[in-house]
Amino acid sequence: MRINAQCIECLVKRQASFAYRLQDQDDALSFMKEVLSILVNSGTEDTAPFMSSKFERIYQKYSGIPDAYEEEKRLSNQHMINRVPVMRKLIDSSPDRLLTSLRLALVGNYIDFGALAGQVSMDALDGLLTSAEERSFSRDEYASMLDDLSKAGRLLYIADNAGEIVADRLVMEELRRRFPSIHITAAVRGGNIQNDATIEDAVTAGIDDVAEIVESGAAIGGTVISMCSEKMRSELDRADVIIAKGQGNFETLSGCGLNVYYLFMCKCVRFLELFKVPKFTGILTNERRLPSARRPL
Repeated sequence: MRINAQCIECLVKRQASFAYRLQDQDDALSFMKEVLSILVNSGTEDTAPFMSSKFERIYQKYSGIPDAYEEEKRLSNQHMINRVPVMRKLIDSSPDRLLTSLRLALVGNYIDFGALAGQVSMDALDGLLTSAEERSFSRDEYASMLDDLSKAGRLLYIADNAGEIVADRLVMEELRRRFPSIHITAAVRGGNIQNDATIEDAVTAGIDDVAEIVESGAAIGGTVISMCSEKMRSELDRADVIIAKGQGNFETLSGCGLNVYYLFMCKCVRFLELFKVPKFTGILTNERRLPSARRPL
């Protein structure tokens, strides 16, 4: 899903907010000039997550901060860990435990300090969690996913954000309960990028208790197959079913042709227009059944 004018506007605004954090005004100017130079020289197939990864490395150079979202990730993980009893209670009381866990994981996708820069509220998140059962997405796609999982030997679950990954763990627990013979591999980013989950976040969330963990091999807010490690590419090839969380994974994987079920919350104008839905609508859609209008633009 290559960038368009809307993406460029959003990317520039987001990087400008980082420029304002730099103490030296000459550094701020140089940073923004590099950002704009990269945008001007971007390729026709470049995606917003790929561009963001380049910008973050430039910001690290000027700020000297290796992980600009370290505190946000720590607080998000702890907030969601504290909410596990509430989430488990919702799952335990549900007639469809897996469906409820997926709804909670969908709500967790709200924890996005990239697309929702400056707008993420933990109070709002708590409200979304308690009302997660009201979230709806395609029942037909859910039925198709269950059918695929019932015949699958290997599942690759590609995580998105820190904090959110705690709810992903609950999904993996329910997948193991419902499909005990399936092998689950959980994929995280190969380095720090925005507030996306890394292996440290996965271990904090307890993912290592329910799945094998693999790093993507790249510090990109999505899954660019050509930039993935050999291990990650192997997992993508061997997986009978892939669940990919978040907009970034949709942006970088759509068009790949694999059996990917995308699960995310629509948070930016591009996605609202693409799926013709209001902001914060949840989407569950399969790569192989995407209408042509929803393939990479």
